[in-house]
Amino acid sequence: MRLTAPAALVCLLVIAYALTAGTMALHRHWNLESQALDMGYAGQVAWNTLHGRPFRFTVFRGDVGTELGRALEYGPGADRDSLLAYHVELIFLPLSLLYLIYPGPEILIGLMTAAIALGALPAYWIARAVLGSSWAALPFAVMYLAFPSIQAANLSDFHAVSMSGTLLLFAFSFLLARRRRAFVVTALISAALKEEVGLLTGMMGLYAWLVQKERRLGVAVAALSFAWVGVCFGLILPHFTGGAPSLFTARYGDALHRLRTFPPELLAGRPALPVPDYAVRHVWHLAASTGFLAFFAPVQLALAAPSLAINGLSFSTWQHGGGAHYSAESVPGLIVAAIFGTRWLAAQCRRYLRWPEAGSAVLIACAGLVLALAQSREQGILPPAKRSTWPAASGRLATLRPLLAQIPKDAAVSAQSNVFPHLASRERIYPYPAVEDAEYVLIDVAGTSNPLGPDDLFNAATTTLAGGQFTVLDGVDGFLLLKRRSDHASGVNPRLPALPDRFYAFARAGDDERFTPAQVTFGDLIDLVGFRVDPLPSAHFTQRYFAPVLYFRVRRPVDRAYRLTIFLIGRDGIARNHDDGNATQRWYPTYRWEPGELIRVRYPPIAYPRGDRLGAGIQIGAEAGAQRLAVTSAGVPVLDGGHVPLLAALP
Repeated sequence: MRLTAPAALVCLLVIAYALTAGTMALHRHWNLESQALDMGYAGQVAWNTLHGRPFRFTVFRGDVGTELGRALEYGPGADRDSLLAYHVELIFLPLSLLYLIYPGPEILIGLMTAAIALGALPAYWIARAVLGSSWAALPFAVMYLAFPSIQAANLSDFHAVSMSGTLLLFAFSFLLARRRRAFVVTALISAALKEEVGLLTGMMGLYAWLVQKERRLGVAVAALSFAWVGVCFGLILPHFTGGAPSLFTARYGDALHRLRTFPPELLAGRPALPVPDYAVRHVWHLAASTGFLAFFAPVQLALAAPSLAINGLSFSTWQHGGGAHYSAESVPGLIVAAIFGTRWLAAQCRRYLRWPEAGSAVLIACAGLVLALAQSREQGILPPAKRSTWPAASGRLATLRPLLAQIPKDAAVSAQSNVFPHLASRERIYPYPAVEDAEYVLIDVAGTSNPLGPDDLFNAATTTLAGGQFTVLDGVDGFLLLKRRSDHASGVNPRLPALPDRFYAFARAGDDERFTPAQVTFGDLIDLVGFRVDPLPSAHFTQRYFAPVLYFRVRRPVDRAYRLTIFLIGRDGIARNHDDGNATQRWYPTYRWEPGELIRVRYPPIAYPRGDRLGAGIQIGAEAGAQRLAVTSAGVPVLDGGHVPLLAALP
């Protein structure tokens, strides 16, 4: 079979995407940006399943997994250490075999990236079959790879459902080609990814029955798919949650309230949308990633209806914002609808304008691709998106590895969220501050501290250090490795143990560190000498995320611990305090700074709306409304009565 030029281009694009997205995803993991939820749980489930403990993990301990600020509501006898209490992802049974090759998250990232990239192939085949042109099909392969929600799924830890886009496109391709057995097998594998994916395979069954007139096949697939979803939500999940419904139903309270109140509000003469406005924006943004061509094929668009509803009606900003892995399930239906929408528009061009249908399809597909690429440019993550940044190696994993080597492979561990995935290949590991029977505790005060903020992490860590049950084995660059004492000491030590000086390296910047210079002096005492804005990869239609880093020097010794705060400055010019704390001011407070020493202050990820700008301030004390140091000299504009220098526009 001769390889055509469009097909060759698709193959090259698949390889280029896999290399680019895979490299970024791996660097993200190596830079300690993956988390206990969900890279850690995926790794532990895979490892435990391989070792005869199917679907077991120990992630949901302590404050992990709250919904809308409330603890998950289990029923009596719930099994919180079974994945099946949260999601029905049977695909982990075969996936766990990958850990025979390499027992670490990297192999899951590689599999996910390869699987996602291959989704461009069935997108191309479907378009070629429907449009009858290889050149008209090429834009849809590009459209799929440029889809922001696909890219977000690829760079959001590991989720089996992130691969649903590829599998569902393969299933539809087999359905179009009347390859019934391949369609059924692919539909079954897709349904094993997650409990709700059966709704999408069920829609394909209905499509086979009602559109393709494959009655027996369609009815069978639809019935089995919908029945499987019923088993998941009606039997499996309640069995493991102790009779409670899905633990994530709280996300739909707002949408259900609007649906209930819509009829009386309408009858009372107060018309409003029956669904939340964010649900409408969700569908609009996803359709924009198809150049809005999906709107011209409502029958095929119905294939994505379950996923659009599940995500669009959820109160979770990640779901209705198109980010993380959630919207990957919607992409196949949208791509298929865009292809059929192109065919319908091309037919109208032939009918009313007398244009040749094949040529019209190419023009329409290219026009849709231009709009889709514009959306990808604004909302995407991979190059050439506006927010795309090639990850630089932080080097912290190299610092962490000697500490990891000191922990026996069979020991129970309590680990902070961002180091949890690097220790997850074991039977018992808990997300710090849950300690339970852990023999070792590994804390990264300079890393993401989910579920705690920096202040709460400091309090938890100092409580652990002072509790007497653990001794400090090592400490370097913000990492603390503790080991349970064999003498079972208890009680509270009056003084915290001394930490190695190299532990504070996370707060001391080197002279070769790169940042944007700034010339700001607070109170003729502390200089803000520079800043850095590190954008974080996340496809979100209304919010962006970044991690600010500020660099300070003191002019002379100070006698108190000042609080170093971040401000977000909106389009209205108002500076809003965004103080979630930071590790430097708690572990290496200003009274320890030496004159001339360059201090690095890195803040947790911050969500911001487009158009916001970055400002900084210095507070005297942590209380809200505490007095702040005035800016005594600055080379940048100063807002908020002379207290907040305006540093930069956010990307």
